[in-house]
Amino acid sequence: MPDFNLTDQDIHKLQRRFFLFKRERNIIHHLLDNYVADYRQFNGSMSKRYEYLRKKYISLPPDLTHLILLDGNILWSTQDIPIVLGRHITSIIRSINKLERSEGWCSRLLSIRETTKNTNGRTVHVYHKEIFDLLLDLYEDEYLLRFSEPRRGDTNSAPDIQELRKFWLYMKDFDTFNSHIVEQQIHLQDIPPMSWKDILSLIWNKVFNFRISTISSVIFAVAFEIARRVFGFHLWLAAIPAVISFLCVLLILKHKFTPDTLSNIGAGALLITLLWISATLSVDRFHYQTSKHNIILTPVRSNDNSIHFQINSNILNVKEFLFRISPDKSFHSTGFLRQINPNTNLPYPAMSIQNNISSGRAEIDVKFIDDHDIESSVWHFSFDVPLELFKLNKHFILNSGMPWVSAEQYKILTTGKVTSNASLSPFMFSKEIRSSIKHLLYGINKEIPDREVDFNNLDSYEPYVLFRTNDDSIRFVSSQIIFTDGSSSDIRISNIIETID
Repeated sequence: MPDFNLTDQDIHKLQRRFFLFKRERNIIHHLLDNYVADYRQFNGSMSKRYEYLRKKYISLPPDLTHLILLDGNILWSTQDIPIVLGRHITSIIRSINKLERSEGWCSRLLSIRETTKNTNGRTVHVYHKEIFDLLLDLYEDEYLLRFSEPRRGDTNSAPDIQELRKFWLYMKDFDTFNSHIVEQQIHLQDIPPMSWKDILSLIWNKVFNFRISTISSVIFAVAFEIARRVFGFHLWLAAIPAVISFLCVLLILKHKFTPDTLSNIGAGALLITLLWISATLSVDRFHYQTSKHNIILTPVRSNDNSIHFQINSNILNVKEFLFRISPDKSFHSTGFLRQINPNTNLPYPAMSIQNNISSGRAEIDVKFIDDHDIESSVWHFSFDVPLELFKLNKHFILNSGMPWVSAEQYKILTTGKVTSNASLSPFMFSKEIRSSIKHLLYGINKEIPDREVDFNNLDSYEPYVLFRTNDDSIRFVSSQIIFTDGSSSDIRISNIIETID
């Protein structure tokens, strides 16, 4: 904070008073919406309207009935201003006269003052909405003058008025206090009743009121939870608060009840409608995505190296799965397991589809029957069987725990004879596995394989043995596979394993 030639006690007093003035401004601005609405909706004579408004609002100001519409602007008379400010009309007139006689204040007053004639032909002054802030500025300045010239105590020790005004202006700038007074009117040229646009504008302005937003949010949360737990979640329920909001508009047009109360209810109902629609669309979309039935068919390699298909599904109430594979024209059951489903007391349906097609494409249709014997729609799948079998064989080879070519050493203690072998893993003798391999390379004591296994002449090898030596010269064997699709594996190293007899 900048330095001011003020004591800490003076600053604390000024700050307390500043926030009191700020609270009074907020109260006045809040009253204006409801005041204008009541003014426009009142049916009766001018005197009765004046008494009605004075009685209702005299206790509400912080510590109108002659509004006028001039050239599209809403102006205030000296009979309206006192009601909103909670002061007597003579006090307001004295303050306005003081503004008119004071240099600096006069120019501000004249810029917001208009001259017109009342119904009796008399010339009167009326003021734009800025008159309220101007009067409050005057009250603030009078307070600062009293602060600098106290009635009691030592006036010489009182702070300088310029320093006080400088600090007051600093607090205003720091607080970024911007007040927007809603346009109002006077009696001479009586303003028309509220239109649809006026009513909707009044309700919309109150949608963002803190109190209404809080109450509406609580009501929405309770209704949301009840609907979710009991009735399910439906978008059309948003029509209930929407209808309430529309009824409030109609009742204001018909001059039923007070418009400030109806506008509060309408604003709350409108906010609940907007929240409900937004939440419902979001929840319904999430629910649709997570609860949609789905079936996935996964190729599985069987022990005889043929390919079958496994059903994966998020459907919980399946009684039986049915399938057909081209060129079949009829559906077949996948069968049933021995386990009993405790929810239905029926066997669980089997999830595997047996396949006899070894070449070409397998066109598979799958559907299910639920526990109410209702048949589902059909899921269609298409697989290139040789390609899927190659992928499964390749995955099996790459993920095999044993080395493709291993190094072994046998030593007989009684004779001291040593034999070293480079042996092919037994599963590599399978024709189905070898059908996915283009080349199998291996190397003796070399990190880069330089020899190739002749799969067409495996019978020439001793069982599993690719290379043998009658000494201990083999320390390790490297191996690598080139697949039929042109891809290759990593190079694997098998260190010597000693066996002693």
